[in-house]
Amino acid sequence: MPELSLPRLGGGLELLAALWADGPAALAIGHSECATSRLALPYVERLRARIPPPMRVGLVVQEDEAGARAFAAELGLQAPPLFEREPYPMADALGLRTVPTLLLIESGGRVARVIEGFERTAYEAVAAALGVAPLFTEADGALKRRPG
Repeated sequence: MPELSLPRLGGGLELLAALWADGPAALAIGHSECATSRLALPYVERLRARIPPPMRVGLVVQEDEAGARAFAAELGLQAPPLFEREPYPMADALGLRTVPTLLLIESGGRVARVIEGFERTAYEAVAAALGVAPLFTEADGALKRRPG
């Protein structure tokens, strides 16, 4: 993973490498105008809420600060997301082609898995890799797959 920093809501920058400094991590990238991001990111929040420290789940919203704040509130995300504005330098540096994208990152920064769009079995595999499976319940009624 390249060394990248993104703005935090309320000011300051966060080095993305801090996510995986103490163990494996997940990083999700989404956009408010993407229906698949709206489907996927609440499950990313569920994943984030379940993992024990020091593991972490990060979220990047491709919006300006106000848009990222509103999107996080709308979806009920508890952890404030990082944000990046157009032309999306982090996404470009990582070669991302679509949102949402979920990355499973090993400590040391090696990307172990990239999930573009929403795929329930792949999200479940990330949850298992982080030790918090199952992520989904039958009551969720989550789609099996939806492209970004």
